[in-house]
Amino acid sequence: MKKIISLGSVLATVVLLGAGCNVNINTPANTTPTDNTTATTEQADDTSNETSNQNNTETTTQNTNTNTVTNPITYTNPEFHFSLTLPATWTGYTTKTTENDLGGKTVWIGLSDWDDMFAISVYPTEVNPHPNMRYFGTNGQVYYYGGQSQYIKIESLDARWREISTIMDSFTVANLDDGTQSWQTYSNATHNFTIKYPTTYKTAVDTAAWTNSVVNFIETAPGAQSYRAVISVWNSLEQYKASNVYSAMKYSSRKVGDKYIVISYHALDSETNIIEEWTNIINSLKITN
Repeated sequence: MKKIISLGSVLATVVLLGAGCNVNINTPANTTPTDNTTATTEQADDTSNETSNQNNTETTTQNTNTNTVTNPITYTNPEFHFSLTLPATWTGYTTKTTENDLGGKTVWIGLSDWDDMFAISVYPTEVNPHPNMRYFGTNGQVYYYGGQSQYIKIESLDARWREISTIMDSFTVANLDDGTQSWQTYSNATHNFTIKYPTTYKTAVDTAAWTNSVVNFIETAPGAQSYRAVISVWNSLEQYKASNVYSAMKYSSRKVGDKYIVISYHALDSETNIIEEWTNIINSLKITN
């Protein structure tokens, strides 16, 4: 799965309103803060049924560690394939994931008193970094950036702020084998995208019965006749939703330019393995232009 991620326009001008304030580091200094959970129109995701990728939501976890105060903590993000080494003083650190601009996501790391002290962001393409952003490189599919929030005077966190630079120096790309390396790739030059799919599927073109479809996926299992999934291209999501052909399917969409690429697939709610598989397939969608 090609996850796409990087710290967006990191580091905003911050006014301390109280110890519980949040810092928006997706906005360059001297600009109006924006909602970092809203993707740009170039690559905005829309999902329905059970294909939601937590759009416009934050996923927050608090991590406890039973190591002694002398042992460092290794944080590994299995979704975005990177790791960091945190000092033992960060025991109880928190993480939350939000969407950023250009279709990426940002992982915020902090402590209970301040949950977004710094962040690692991932993008599907290279971006023009803010001067205070750090470019960590790419694994060939996603671009990593990082940055620290503007310092806020909270006496209990003073030492933690000073440790952030060292933590970010420990950044490494980890666990790049996400299980998709052996998958096949479908490429569409007309609509400028590629998508990976397991060898348990083969592709076909059937535009007669499937409105606006560009490729259909059928299982290679003996006797399989029905299409498991269809990728179609539309001028608007309203047009797609108005089509009865796809009404019984789960779907996920990506806006590219003025078109919407829609991936529709058949899966019962009880077929969790199929739902997870198509979540991975959808996440491998890559815009090529």
